[in-house]
Amino acid sequence: MLSGRGAGSDAGAPIQASFAIEEQPAAAAPPGTSLDIATASGASAGLVLAFLAAGYAIFRSARRIPTGLPPRARPGRGRIMALSAAVPAVGLLMTAGYSYRERILEEWYLHGLGSPHESVRLAAAEELCRFGSERSARALIAVVEREGVRSAFGLKAAQALLHLGGPGLAAFWDDRHGFGSVTLYAVVDASDDDLKASLVAPGIEALKNRDFLVRFEGASLLGRLGAAAESAIPHLEKAVGDESEVVRITASDAILRIEAYLPAPADPIPATFSPADPVTPS
Repeated sequence: MLSGRGAGSDAGAPIQASFAIEEQPAAAAPPGTSLDIATASGASAGLVLAFLAAGYAIFRSARRIPTGLPPRARPGRGRIMALSAAVPAVGLLMTAGYSYRERILEEWYLHGLGSPHESVRLAAAEELCRFGSERSARALIAVVEREGVRSAFGLKAAQALLHLGGPGLAAFWDDRHGFGSVTLYAVVDASDDDLKASLVAPGIEALKNRDFLVRFEGASLLGRLGAAAESAIPHLEKAVGDESEVVRITASDAILRIEAYLPAPADPIPATFSPADPVTPS
């Protein structure tokens, strides 16, 4: 069930995170542990080179065979047959690797979450959000449950979880994980504008939910996003007429929060008047 935990007794009052985010310097990654797509590209390049090397070896072997001997007496026949079988095997391996490259990369990053090196764990958490699979979401949820968001690793995992959109938000609003709205707001406050902008659409969608607690959470989140949620103001204005009082109050507060981050409107240009016609003396 989704809950409104962290809202406090006064639904319209600002919600403050009860802790600060601790900045931890990332340790240097040891050689060979860089988590990047270049790893897969390098593997593919190695397979291509192996394919070419096998073909070249077959070509050189064929050139060394004496032409005057009968076929069964020619030296190197077994080697040529072995290399001939290896070439299609390498090609098949390359095709399979290309077909399952996303799955292989995801598995690599999931394994990286357990690395003893913090820089590897941070990179793995950041990359997992782009897969959007249930396995990646569960792994990121487990990290946040274990680490919290005080550590750099836990904060990065929480931000990656939010990059998943609606499913990531549901993890923060679900009582089973125990994150709570306060944790969500702490992560949002520590995130950049791009992440905040990506949460506007899920927040608007939450305003349309049948459960008033979900609508309340959506309005609270949009108010926390500041200027990034300017496009949500019309939806919040509609929510001001919600049947639930707590949603109405929270939506009104969210509008005030968003407008407080928007630039003040320019002063209206004063109207100009044409000078009065000169009075001609009689």
